[in-house]
Amino acid sequence: MSGASAPAVAAAGRRLPWLALACIALLLAHCALFLSFRSLPLLDLPSHAARARVIADLLFDGGVRFGALYAVAPGLLPYFGADLPLVLLMHWLPPWTAATAYACLVFAALPAAVWVFARRAGLAAPAAWLAALLAQLVASDSTFLDGFAAFHLGLAALFLALTAALPFAERGGVLRFVAWLAWVVLGYTMHLATPVVLAAALAGVLAVRGPWTPRALGRAVLLLSVPTLLVAAHTLLQPAPRGAAALAAAAQPYVWASPGAKLQTLLGYFHVFDHATDQLRRLGFAAVLGTALLAQAGRGAQGRATLRAALPFAGGALACVALYALLPTSQGELFGIDVRALPVAVTFAALAAFAGLDAAALRRGWAGRLVVLLALALPAANVAYLARWLQPADEAQNDVRTMLLALPRGARVLPIVTRFDDSMLLHAGAFALLDRDAYYPYLFSGDQGHPQSYFSYRDRPYAPSQFWVDRRMPVDWEAVRREWPYLLVIGSPGNLPPLPLATRELAATRSAMLLQVLPATGAGKAAVPDAGTVRATPVPARTPL
Repeated sequence: MSGASAPAVAAAGRRLPWLALACIALLLAHCALFLSFRSLPLLDLPSHAARARVIADLLFDGGVRFGALYAVAPGLLPYFGADLPLVLLMHWLPPWTAATAYACLVFAALPAAVWVFARRAGLAAPAAWLAALLAQLVASDSTFLDGFAAFHLGLAALFLALTAALPFAERGGVLRFVAWLAWVVLGYTMHLATPVVLAAALAGVLAVRGPWTPRALGRAVLLLSVPTLLVAAHTLLQPAPRGAAALAAAAQPYVWASPGAKLQTLLGYFHVFDHATDQLRRLGFAAVLGTALLAQAGRGAQGRATLRAALPFAGGALACVALYALLPTSQGELFGIDVRALPVAVTFAALAAFAGLDAAALRRGWAGRLVVLLALALPAANVAYLARWLQPADEAQNDVRTMLLALPRGARVLPIVTRFDDSMLLHAGAFALLDRDAYYPYLFSGDQGHPQSYFSYRDRPYAPSQFWVDRRMPVDWEAVRREWPYLLVIGSPGNLPPLPLATRELAATRSAMLLQVLPATGAGKAAVPDAGTVRATPVPARTPL
């Protein structure tokens, strides 16, 4: 795992240019799929896009639209680094174009970073392209579909930080250490999990990489001290939570899953939509790795060389699995804490399997050719799989956008989500802000206990929990009547309990309904208007947000 073998790598790895072209073409096919949608069918992405639009207005336009409602304090803080590209895109491009371009960036960042790391770590060019092909499956895992954009950009930063760590581990030097430090800090500004998983992965790589001379040990300690001290400083120096909601979120206990549940999640890593299809994807991934090992099988010097090349990556994978086993699963509404280590573990497993491959091995015998065929087939099938399952979510979200045409621009609207499933509707209410400049109460913000501590509401009115329907939580309906002139019902109206408010239906689609809250008159009675329901017209395809 060293750049010293570059001449040998260049000789053995020349050349399968069509493999590179196929990898890039499949990556672009995924991006074309995301660009074809009329909405943003990744669970949290509408909320992230809405927050970025607000921040762009606050930073670049003097807060003309949103300055009286929200506040931002930029800094070297977790998640702000991931928000910044989207904020800049929101400033330069129409909102829909900016958000979909950002989705493509988030997806493409990990395969590109894995390729860079693989080449720097000594893999031959064909092996690096194979790793980038499988990284496309990791880049579209359940955390990507949940819209965890900051986490996925943090994964890309993690592999680029590892790329910067290798030169310092080999030769030392102040500039090399500064480059490592910069990448670690950048990863920290993407996501707090980045330096945590980075430290584990690097420790696993260095533990088996060798040789362990006193100088090499000192460099390893210096490398590992950076992410370790950064996380410690964040834990000790982060400001106290602000507001009742943030205090309540911070007070929630951590929850650890049972060993059996942890093992089930680990073995079911590629689960996203359909159990049978996901099982085939897992088997296909395992078949690629197993066939790659068969293609490198050899005895004597060849076998030992393959093992030496694979061991550092295997060490990184095992360290990430150990971290996954140790981490808690959730804290309150924050879930999936431990699974943040799994994409790195899976990627390192692929790198270990491909470590000794070169163009000659891929051309020699049935195993090498089957590796290439399977590695190309998996991401190709992934495009069709995502299209099959995300299309209904896109249609459901687009129904919400259609109905919002009846909402007055700049209005205050309270979303009520009645449907929690793969339709990706939890944050579809954020389209009220994106499409209609409306006031939306459920943006991720520091004052509400979310990790985006740099962003907050100035004076957030009362709003019930976003999950009140599903969890049958109490609601202060008098405060709702006072604060929210419009209600946005998202999901099946049949799941909505009776509302103790007089309302008028303004618009309705298959997946949403817009209600106007009528003022109380007399002894609690509401004025009933003469006008009937107003039906919205469909949103044309590719309408900018």
